[in-house]
Amino acid sequence: MKRFTYLSLLLIFAAFSKDVFCQNKIVFSSEDIYKHISTLASDSLKGRNAGSIEGQKSAKYIKDNFIKSNLTLKGEDGFQSFKLTNKVTPDSNSFILFEDNGRKTIYKISKNFSPKLISNSEDFQNISLCFAGYGIVVKKDSITWNSYQNLSPKNKIVMILEGYPKETNKSNPLKNYSSTKEKILNAEDLGAKGIIIISRKQSPDAQQGNYDRSGYSASIPIISISRNLADSIFKANNFDLEKITNRIDKTNKAKDINLNIFSSGKIKLKKNTSPAQNVIAAIEGYDPKLKNEAIVIGAHYDHLGMGGEGSGSRMPDTIAVHYGADDNASGVTALIELAKKLKPQKRTLIFIAFDAEEKGLIGSNYFCKNPIFDLNKIQAMINLDMIGRLDSVKKNIMIGGTKTSKESETILNKVKKTSNLNIAYSPEGFGASDHASFYAKDIPVFFFSTGAHPDYHTPFDRTDRINIQGIKEILNFTYNLIIELANGQDLNFQEAGPKTAPSRPKFKVTLGIMPDFTSSKNNGLGVGGIKKGGAAYHGKMKKGDIITAIDGKKVKNIYDYMNRLKHLKPNQTITVDILRDNEHKVLIIKL
Repeated sequence: MKRFTYLSLLLIFAAFSKDVFCQNKIVFSSEDIYKHISTLASDSLKGRNAGSIEGQKSAKYIKDNFIKSNLTLKGEDGFQSFKLTNKVTPDSNSFILFEDNGRKTIYKISKNFSPKLISNSEDFQNISLCFAGYGIVVKKDSITWNSYQNLSPKNKIVMILEGYPKETNKSNPLKNYSSTKEKILNAEDLGAKGIIIISRKQSPDAQQGNYDRSGYSASIPIISISRNLADSIFKANNFDLEKITNRIDKTNKAKDINLNIFSSGKIKLKKNTSPAQNVIAAIEGYDPKLKNEAIVIGAHYDHLGMGGEGSGSRMPDTIAVHYGADDNASGVTALIELAKKLKPQKRTLIFIAFDAEEKGLIGSNYFCKNPIFDLNKIQAMINLDMIGRLDSVKKNIMIGGTKTSKESETILNKVKKTSNLNIAYSPEGFGASDHASFYAKDIPVFFFSTGAHPDYHTPFDRTDRINIQGIKEILNFTYNLIIELANGQDLNFQEAGPKTAPSRPKFKVTLGIMPDFTSSKNNGLGVGGIKKGGAAYHGKMKKGDIITAIDGKKVKNIYDYMNRLKHLKPNQTITVDILRDNEHKVLIIKL
């Protein structure tokens, strides 16, 4: 009897300990999970493109489910609204006029002439033309090329060739300095009043390229003309453009060609904006003190719409619904189901469905710049992105950001004992999803994903390929993690890897910043985060600064910034002009 009692007590204690130890087996409904994913990834919602009517319908669906779960709506009746510029079209009244020896020829938008979609809207009168070859300028290591040598492009419209010399040689290092944006920057630096880009095609489509979804635009008019039109302009001045091009390829000399032509024109672009919105709701905490702190649970709900060139689709030639069942109807479904099952905890729980993640983390960046909850009081952010393809046998899932607080891995190890998931830890906080916006604000993050797959960003990311049971297992783990975070110890943030994307291989230097991609004012590059120990950190740059120039050369946006970096060298000392609280400052930074 005594032995029985002793063993019984041990068993009771063990069972009690296991229960206290995050052993919450919540029953999540397979039917509800399927319903949410199939609704969000349906033909009717057409891929949930940010800024679309279908995107708004998706947001309403999420909000309605938050209401059903008795959450408290935040923001503007559950929405945090912002504007997306999702399309730019040339105005039909745009034209260009060439005047040659008293003869005037006018062109309206056609197969021979079109404003580029990154052009500035502007009128210009009687501006002389200047031909500058490929418009490439580079002097770095063993690479030297200057299309403007012996030319005076200031206050002129510069004609440049598309592409780069000897384009059949794909390994030509000049390829890295031949982007349209870099050519624009070169011309702007030299005081050009506009650029005419001579297309490689004889008769290019009038509206070339897609709108740059980052919001980039030049400060001068940018015009594209067909090779046919360019040939006729040169021929009228007794020049052979083909022979000139061949000579440039061989000699790196553009020669000051007197075209004796003046140009006037009107370039006007129409920008179409549409509403986008984060969906935000909360379960208020009950602890008198800890309720002022929060755990954010987030997932983005936008996807690629109908795909197409510039959409991010891995099948850009296919115009079809990109369903985004895994990316990221799966994460949003988890968000909805967790909101339904969770009860009030000591800390407040904030649920956010982010918009425009696919366009550059715009929704999460907007929230972090316009928070509705004190960011300093956010203990952690859990990001659920692509959790629908759990392998039924291996059960592999990755959790990122595990070193972004001193306590994260200890907490995860504790919760992991209640799960059969095979969890791989990734320590770094930066990543190509919405948690990166929070990591840049010194907030510990947990990024859940079952990883990429062949259907990623294609029309084949469909509901019938989702592992519903796998989502239920991930939901149980996430539920227990939330309970632990919402009721347990404070998390102490620590940096785990860079707060910015790794530099491209062609960059030999980096400032060590995370750019702020939310600004579309074209008045500089906002600094969204600073890498500790990096060049910007030692140069006393701060989050919130706006970079306006590097070594005296203008920086209007992320593209200018990247192009400036390509021309810098390790150990070089540079000046960086910034705006800080509307005050101009110059920092001296050693790379």
